[in-house]
Amino acid sequence: MLNILIIGDTHFPYHCKKSFRGFFRAIKKLPEFTHIVQVGDLYDFYNLSRYPRSLNIDKPAEEIRKARVCAQEMWDKLQDLYPKAKCYQLIGNHDERLKKQVMAKLPELYETIDMAHLWEFDGVATQSSQADELILKDIVFIHGHYSRPGTHMNYNMKNTAFGHTHKGSCVFRRIKDSVIWEINAATMADLSSVPLSYTAQRKFSNFMNGFAIVDEFGPRFISLVEGKTWMT
Repeated sequence: MLNILIIGDTHFPYHCKKSFRGFFRAIKKLPEFTHIVQVGDLYDFYNLSRYPRSLNIDKPAEEIRKARVCAQEMWDKLQDLYPKAKCYQLIGNHDERLKKQVMAKLPELYETIDMAHLWEFDGVATQSSQADELILKDIVFIHGHYSRPGTHMNYNMKNTAFGHTHKGSCVFRRIKDSVIWEINAATMADLSSVPLSYTAQRKFSNFMNGFAIVDEFGPRFISLVEGKTWMT
């Protein structure tokens, strides 16, 4: 039986520390997980964005150093809690900012620069591209590229778990004698940080912190408001 923990976009080092504390308090109360999947945008790479950005943020090298430390700490803690769990690291569109910048500005050196190590962790299987799907039993795990709830599920015609939009949701669809579902694990980023403040309305943003689980009862999204959990 699968008991899966799904972690949405973390955008290290611009993560929400309070939400992470609530996250670890919450998962300790849940049954032991057999699988753990982080669905991409592990890093933000704010300094490598092609969009207008503030210069009052860490320089690229410092941002990457801090982000890697945060990511390592997260995986170390998860593996300490669940040493038998199979762990997976997916790649998101923010993660690919580094590769795209190198390809655009230094294509001659692209093959010589080791970037993959940033997503490599002992005991964690890592996807190589945002386009790669992870399939566990009858569930497709992807970072995501659509914004409307249910679209990934309808495209795959399979149960689907993703992140990308930072909006937690759980959608079901009946097809003849079966039901398929889609769950969005939202984000663990600090929504008040400069790199995450690109919503149309700041106080009424529908971005949310949270995580998702899939067990014998199906998919559930658990939101984290001020570090407290609310299950849907």
